[in-house]
Formats: sequence, structure tokens, C-alpha cells
Amino acid sequence: MRAPTAGALRLLSAGPLSWTQGLEDAIQVVGLLLDRGIAARLRIVGAGDDLDALCFARHQLGLERHVEFRRAERGVNWGEQMEWADALLDVSVRDSPREALSQARSSAVPAFTTTVQGGDGADAGMHAVRSRDPEAVAQAIATVTRQAAASPATSRS
Repeated sequence: MRAPTAGALRLLSAGPLSWTQGLEDAIQVVGLLLDRGIAARLRIVGAGDDLDALCFARHQLGLERHVEFRRAERGVNWGEQMEWADALLDVSVRDSPREALSQARSSAVPAFTTTVQGGDGADAGMHAVRSRDPEAVAQAIATVTRQAAASPATSRS
């Protein structure tokens, strides 16, 4: 994982813009990273009808400047999204965004996921987090981010 050189760590989440605990957890992860002194931004890309509920969660957590939503009613240009992202954040409740995880692998964008575990396709760029608890996810991201900052040789091109 490359350490962010200018600005904040850019996290990308994908999924239906619906009221699911996973997307609220992803928003909470950003707040926890900020509490740890790691500047972070989250982009959530997807389609759906509950954008207002997600905006309310973002507002309640005071993260309006750190979390953005992108509607993708006609599909997602994953190549473009991966160019923007430093890491993919997948805290899915049920269905993992398989297409996004696959594109992250082929784009050498590390992924932090709570749904893909050890023997289920994990590799060097896939960081399996054993708990969906936002605190555990934030800790995993913070650890890898600090390691990347200490070792610039791990940067992706």
C-alpha cells in the first residue's frame, strides 16, 4: 500500500446506496482513522434509493468533509475509481463487492475486507479483517498505513 503523499488516505467502498450497516460502518472507520491522526477520505460508489439515510449518518458523525457519495446507476468504471483510491474498504454485511475486489487486485490497490478470509482468495494485497467492528477495521488500516509510510519501497506504481 502506498502511503498518501499529499492529503488524505483515499478509501473506496462500493455497494448499493441503501441503508446497510456495512456502509455506516465504513463511514465510522473514517472517523476512527481521523481520531488516530490519519487523514482519510471515503468515496462510496453505487446505486440505490437511500442516499439520504447515508448522508444523515455522515452528518451525525460530523464527516461531511471526509465522506462523499457517487451514484453509479449505469455501472461503475472501476479502472477510474481504482486510479483515485489508495485502498478498497469492504465491510459488507452480506455480499462482498466481488467486481470491485477483483479490480482492486488487478490494479494493485490493497483491499481491507471483512468478507474474504484466509483461504477464500486472500493474497498479499488483500487484508482480511476478522471483525466487522469499525474499530478493528480502522486498526488494520492504521497499521498497514503506518508500515507503508515507514517503508516507501512498498508503494504501488
